[in-house]
Amino acid sequence: MNYDWPRWRQDNAELIALAANSLSDYEEPREKLFTKKQEIQLQNQEQKIRDLENRVQELTNSIKMQKEKIIDAFLNFFPEKDLLQELIKTHLEFSKAKKQNLPATRKLRKEFNQLYEELEEKWDEEPMKRVEIVLGDCEKLIDWELELEEKLNNKNLLSGEPAKISLVEGGNLTSENNQVTFYNDLWGELLSGKKLLGENKLVLEQIQNAQILHKEPFGIPSSSKKN
Repeated sequence: MNYDWPRWRQDNAELIALAANSLSDYEEPREKLFTKKQEIQLQNQEQKIRDLENRVQELTNSIKMQKEKIIDAFLNFFPEKDLLQELIKTHLEFSKAKKQNLPATRKLRKEFNQLYEELEEKWDEEPMKRVEIVLGDCEKLIDWELELEEKLNNKNLLSGEPAKISLVEGGNLTSENNQVTFYNDLWGELLSGKKLLGENKLVLEQIQNAQILHKEPFGIPSSSKKN
């Protein structure tokens, strides 16, 4: 039996129109609900980005101050400065490798232990306590550097921006009021293994004149280990 669909549609035009209107009334609130959900998701993402930006700024400031603290301590360790410099450099590399489970961890651990024992033979207990403080500061620095890298990566994933990561190897310190800070060069030299202030006392004088050194830096070790 052939059904006359055109005739049926004509006879039921009013019913069809009513059904179409009902469907439209259903689609509109569903569309609004979907739009509202998108707005909430966007707001949540923007809040996450703001939180990440705030934490990045906190970490950047903490890293800057921590580097200055380590440099201040180093500049005031007059005896065995070259050995202490190598110890700090190796400890930074070892701490980072350990936290990232890198293959170089064991090798760096041996190098660090050898340098530490060599320094321990030369200095008494009190100077070595100061060394432990510096090494602890180095570990905090690495923790903050790695957290900064993670936060920046998370922010970049949310915002789609390219990464701008400043780690121990290449991170520069900023100075207030656009004044030149000698910590930038000193930090780079510290990590490169160059001798700091070996013959260039002018650098230290410039730092002091620029009032970059803290008012109460680490004191000079009172004595070397007696034979």
